[in-house]
Amino acid sequence: MKRDTYLRIFLTGLFFLANISGLLAADFDGKAVSMKVVHQEKFLEIKLKIKNGFGIQKKGPHDISFYSLNSGYQGKNDPAKIINEHGKKIQEIKPLQLSGTTAKQDAEYFSEVNSFKVPFSAAGNTGIKLKIYYCSFGDSFCSVDALYSIIKTK
Repeated sequence: MKRDTYLRIFLTGLFFLANISGLLAADFDGKAVSMKVVHQEKFLEIKLKIKNGFGIQKKGPHDISFYSLNSGYQGKNDPAKIINEHGKKIQEIKPLQLSGTTAKQDAEYFSEVNSFKVPFSAAGNTGIKLKIYYCSFGDSFCSVDALYSIIKTK
């Protein structure tokens, strides 16, 4: 009987940890970096969050592009598809200079990136595409992610 009780406790704990890790990873949607865009009066504030075990390359050729969106996308939910199919590039910042906290695992990477502001005065709906270069410390690989967002203005 004790063995069954210990097994139940162990499985319950394992299930709990699996659910918690899933909730913590939900911000990242399968990516190493997540982006939040806050629209202010004359600028956008971009906030990046890095998944544990990853770092953003300090010298990576990061860039951010802005797209005007035509009206054919209403009702669609995938920002990447909307921007790629209905967007016309209106501005690009390349290379995008980032600052932040140096990763303990490797001095060539950020473990946290400071939020940054981009001048913004477009009217209508605008698509944002951010290319970010990162590496996994545990799996020893590097890659690039494209992060997308849509800003709806008046």
